[in-house]
Amino acid sequence: MVYSGDYATRDEEGFLYYLGRRDQQLKVAGMRVSPEEIETVIASIDGVSECVVAGAGGDDNGDWIVAFVIAQGSLDEAGVLRACAQHLPRHMIPREVRLCPSFPRLDNGKTDRVALRDSLRRLPGETIWPATPVGSDQLGGGHGR
Repeated sequence: MVYSGDYATRDEEGFLYYLGRRDQQLKVAGMRVSPEEIETVIASIDGVSECVVAGAGGDDNGDWIVAFVIAQGSLDEAGVLRACAQHLPRHMIPREVRLCPSFPRLDNGKTDRVALRDSLRRLPGETIWPATPVGSDQLGGGHGR
């Protein structure tokens, strides 16, 4: 047995279901992804006041990246995704953007990242669909294609 830092569950038939990692690193398409890199890009978008990126146990391709965003003005999910596509490689573009009026906070005032990440938990076999489907034709330029 090898300790990988991954969380998984095993069903009655012995199949393993990947749930996430102990640290904040995500695995997407076989590559390690730092949520902080994505957060930096999203935080630079006009109209974003705060952002947290988390991974939801996705599919055979790895984690699904979900961005929680507190936005001001007319910024919407598709606008966040378009901006990400201009500045991030394809495997780092969030699968879903969730606009939030606020984030849960800890007693010290910091964002409760665990509560946000826990809101993504799902049962094996359930699918998380993007709140706003965006096709590759809508993502525009960017690198990593």
